[in-house]
Amino acid sequence: MSGEGKGNNRRVTSLEDLIFYTDTDTTEEYPLYILPNFTIQYKRKPSEYILEFIVNVEKLNDVSISMDEASKNDEYAAFINRCPLEEIKNVQEITKKDVYIDFYRVKYECYTKDGYLGDFTAHAVEFFFKSPYSGIKGEGRRAWAIAYGWKERFLKKYHESKIKNRIYVKGSEGKRGRAYVYLIVKIPLIDEVPEAIQRAFAQPVRPKEKEFEITEELKEKLLPSWLWRGYLLVTNFVTERRGAETFGEIINKNGVEMRREGVLFERVKLRLRNFRALFYQQFAREYTVPTVYGLVFHDFNDEIREELQEWLERYRSILREVFPNVEPESLQVVEIYVPRKIIVSELDKYITKLKADLENVRKKIEELERGEGGDKEEEKKIKQKLRSLYYKEDFIQRKIRKVVEMRERIAPTTVPMELHRVKALLSSKRNSK
Repeated sequence: MSGEGKGNNRRVTSLEDLIFYTDTDTTEEYPLYILPNFTIQYKRKPSEYILEFIVNVEKLNDVSISMDEASKNDEYAAFINRCPLEEIKNVQEITKKDVYIDFYRVKYECYTKDGYLGDFTAHAVEFFFKSPYSGIKGEGRRAWAIAYGWKERFLKKYHESKIKNRIYVKGSEGKRGRAYVYLIVKIPLIDEVPEAIQRAFAQPVRPKEKEFEITEELKEKLLPSWLWRGYLLVTNFVTERRGAETFGEIINKNGVEMRREGVLFERVKLRLRNFRALFYQQFAREYTVPTVYGLVFHDFNDEIREELQEWLERYRSILREVFPNVEPESLQVVEIYVPRKIIVSELDKYITKLKADLENVRKKIEELERGEGGDKEEEKKIKQKLRSLYYKEDFIQRKIRKVVEMRERIAPTTVPMELHRVKALLSSKRNSK
């Protein structure tokens, strides 16, 4: 299982950190870089770096094994005895699940820009706990949520734990809403390391000058009354078109020669397209408003931030399988400051659009409801269409309420007549349903 996918804060200040962040899913040799700010970068060579490692990973066990099985093997038992087993028991107490283990041998060649420093071998032991609902159709989000819940409970209950920086959630996406998700504790084990490499990691890091901290409360106090502070969702997904083959051919249509062009996609890469569609439908559409600036959150809190992190982990999992050498730079939330009158104008436009959509959906519903009562096959089709329209009606109503609430928070003293009409529309009922 991979040491990757533990969030964006991959700061490396020790050899243990280096081993923890090493991607153990990749068995092919690959480079890894330590940047001047002591963060880590995989595979893609940066313009500036302190150290470069050429990494080779070997998994020692073919199949993940239980604690009992590992204790009966002398080599595995020796590794386990070097791990904080009491801490592992604490994780098991939270999850109420059996623990399984993978063992890895990792070889590192270390270089600076000037030359070769040496090489060393380390080991990593991964203890993992499978989330319930893993692999069950349509239960992917629940599987992710439970695993993140385990992690959160552990860090709250054992906030002084030795493994608090060695625990993370990892998983992969399957078909039809399935997900295979695990809570993992990865323990680095180091033996002998050349002095030159130890010195490279022991170089004193110049402490940052103390910065003036601007708290959220202070930001609000300093914010001019004409400005609004919000959060923008920025997406930069790798698409299935990367590396795809294009083709062109001459065809004869009704005696006229025409050139037809197209793109050939590998089937596995279409998972990226499916992921994007799900993300925009289930997350972006639910929590954001389209504006001239992009997708703006109508609310942004810890719960939404956690859900966004889950989507990011799912995306990284797919990307590792489809494009293993691409570093994901996909989802960001950017704090923005916008004149209130501009964002209010954008919200008013969106509310007007939603109002028109709602009226159109209700009109279609009433037309279909009047057409009920025909033969069984036709009535079945009508009921299917109605179910879809009822769902759409409910979504649009919920969306209007959220956007109206957002607008009233931003400009509570400037409520136009059109907004009162929208509220009246929401409170009105159709003649029949």
